[in-house]
Amino acid sequence: MKKLLIGLVVVVVLVVAAAFIVPGLIPLDTYKAQLSEQVKAATGRDLAIDGDVELTILPNLAVTAEGVRFSNAPGGSEPEMATLESLRATVQLLPLIGGDIAIDEFVLVKPEILLEVDEQGRPNWQFGDTAPQATDDTAASDQAAGDQGGGGAGAGLSGLSLGDVRIVEGKITYIDQASGTREEITDLNLELSLPDINSQFNAAGNFVLRGQEIGTELDVASLGQLMGGTATPVKAAVSSDLVSLTFDGNVTQADAATVNGSIDLDVPSVRELITFATPDQPFEAAEGTFGPFKVNGTLDMVGQKVSFQDAEITFDALVARGNMQVDSSGAVPRITANVSTELLDVTPYLGAADEGAAGTEQDTSGDGGGGSAGWSEDPIDLSGLKAADADISISTAGLKVNEIEIGQTALAILLEGGRLTANLTEMQLYSGNGTGQVVADGSGDTPAVAAKFDLSGVQAEPLLTDAAQMERLSGTLDGNLDVTSSGGSQKALVSALNGTTAFKFTDGAIKGVNIASMFRNISLDAITGSFSEAEKTDFAELSGSFQITDGIARNSDLLMQAPVLRMTGEGEIPLPSRTIDYVIKPKLVGSLEGQGGDAAPPGLTIPVRIQGPWDDPSYQPDMEAVLKEMADPSKLLEGIEGVATGGTGAIKDAVEGVTGQGGSAAEGVGDAIKGVTGGGDGGDSPVDTIKNLFD
Repeated sequence: MKKLLIGLVVVVVLVVAAAFIVPGLIPLDTYKAQLSEQVKAATGRDLAIDGDVELTILPNLAVTAEGVRFSNAPGGSEPEMATLESLRATVQLLPLIGGDIAIDEFVLVKPEILLEVDEQGRPNWQFGDTAPQATDDTAASDQAAGDQGGGGAGAGLSGLSLGDVRIVEGKITYIDQASGTREEITDLNLELSLPDINSQFNAAGNFVLRGQEIGTELDVASLGQLMGGTATPVKAAVSSDLVSLTFDGNVTQADAATVNGSIDLDVPSVRELITFATPDQPFEAAEGTFGPFKVNGTLDMVGQKVSFQDAEITFDALVARGNMQVDSSGAVPRITANVSTELLDVTPYLGAADEGAAGTEQDTSGDGGGGSAGWSEDPIDLSGLKAADADISISTAGLKVNEIEIGQTALAILLEGGRLTANLTEMQLYSGNGTGQVVADGSGDTPAVAAKFDLSGVQAEPLLTDAAQMERLSGTLDGNLDVTSSGGSQKALVSALNGTTAFKFTDGAIKGVNIASMFRNISLDAITGSFSEAEKTDFAELSGSFQITDGIARNSDLLMQAPVLRMTGEGEIPLPSRTIDYVIKPKLVGSLEGQGGDAAPPGLTIPVRIQGPWDDPSYQPDMEAVLKEMADPSKLLEGIEGVATGGTGAIKDAVEGVTGQGGSAAEGVGDAIKGVTGGGDGGDSPVDTIKNLFD
């Protein structure tokens, strides 16, 4: 027994001595060469260790190497794919003998890693087939062995323990030679902690990307539980000056990974984040827009389906709440959402109003020319609508577009195959209501659009004031619009516009002139006093419709019924050339009735032709029509008698002057025409009155 004990002591002493002495006797340069040969055989790349290598066995297995280089793929932009200033690794020896891995230290100092894709799309991290592919039988056998092990994916790492595991001042560079893309992550520092496979795993680090320092942190309650396919509590966070994101919930690793929990996203400035993400594409936005953006809610992800429940989204001053789902399993992502919002003021996002489509050439062709900047010929591209499909319902407490204010609104948006349909199912508008539909079709080679709107009971004065700064017209508006077009630019769309529109104003007034008062008391003072911001011409009805064909809007049924005045009109408005050719026929009648009165009573008609560009049309009496009426004495007398029959006071006196009771009939008619054309003394002519009516 004594000899046995002495023998054991001798063996132990020899083993310990060997552990301390043998590493100093091993020619490490020889093992450097052998290690390089093994790496070359496995990867086809060269491994070089330029610095010192130290090896110890007891009390733990430890390796230190300096100046490590690993070569890049042929044709790479740099000779090395990876370099290390130094590597330190310490593994506990006794657990290793038992099949466990307990890493006390694993530190990479200043690693520089180059990830590169060549012009043919080959990445430098692919080293070719280094092992035979497993057959189906082999795979099945491996799966069965894994199942029998009972530990799932984490069984092979059951003895894993991480101590001081760090990356210090690392750098990662990504290059795509085909696209010219180059990205660099610098100042990379990362720490990992794992006491054992069933304890909490923590990873924390930071790095610099495009001058921004970004911090990350990950906490997993049990790495073994997570790898075994059991739902595991996980916390994750990304923080920087540009964006902060936190997640707190459960993660299940399975065939389709499942994630559910609360998520908070905070972007102080969307403008700065977009500029950071796309430095080669400058992003411009109006002052006060694309600022803060926040999202918080419940995230539920199964595979490629991600949903947000009870989400609250804040963007600048806009606030929305609801649910949203994104399904990326198809050919394109599909977005489904049901959102309600507070008042949406989209005006700041529309940009400054274009003054005639700046930057485009003028269109002065056709019908005398538009006289102003023409429609834009810049290409319109709706192909971006093919990037996703969507089914979105939006309910908003109100919508503001420029000066137009819309009340409670419900909007349904359907986007499929590049065709967007927006259905306005509810719209409260200036004490009235409306519905509408807008279609933007980018599914074909040529963009196509369509629009339908129906308005009922809308108060015209505030609507026209806010929409067009037109303050002279009031009344209750009913109207509709149904148009379609297709084309690759704004100009092409206008030139191909087809459809119909109609309007009807009831119980309204034209402000700035009182025609009834003017004709009740025909005198210079009365006429002058009839033109005033305080005066108005009441009417019972003002209505009409347009047929639009290839951008030409034609009307033949304009009608206004007002006391002592009826007005009809017809003509066309060529939209492509931005001109007008229209005849208005105001008629002086002998009736103070408006609503319920005869729509076409006898009277004196003074046609006025409106011609020219929209921004500067001319107003001229249609003398040809006047002379035609004068050429038929019976028709002229019928009109005059109609006025005289229903007229009173000054109207009858005026008629007597025209009929020659104070002189010849010809002289009376001549004086009347002078008054129409402005050739008389004092006051505005009826032509000027028409200009004032339409501002």
